[in-house]
Amino acid sequence: MSVAKKYGHVHGEAFMLMKYACVCGHRETIWNSRDGVTPFGMVCPSCGKPNLRHVNWQHDVYAPEHKLQIGQRFWRDGTPDEAEAIMRRRIEQEQNTCSLKPKIAEELIQSIRDGATDYKFRNGWPIIDQNNG
Repeated sequence: MSVAKKYGHVHGEAFMLMKYACVCGHRETIWNSRDGVTPFGMVCPSCGKPNLRHVNWQHDVYAPEHKLQIGQRFWRDGTPDEAEAIMRRRIEQEQNTCSLKPKIAEELIQSIRDGATDYKFRNGWPIIDQNNG
């Protein structure tokens, strides 16, 4: 059983300081500021490739009172406004390859805002953020 679960959290990675590493050599510690799942990997801020991975899980540190350093990244819950913005960008990018009728696009966006359609945007979906002070 994970430390976080011992403290009554639902997810093992709740409030953990987690190490991420990329094949390019980039390393960073990212804090999960919530009791929610986190992506195993993401785009590396150094090389721009999708190779930044959560490593050494056994060394994650439970830190519910962690104070973010300036510039440190962290996971937080995404908002309905952010989900909508992401979907609008996706729809716009796809308009070149398929034509989505405006009414259907708006219905899709509303269902995303309601958390009903895409599992990626259900309540508590993770988004990476950065402490800018």
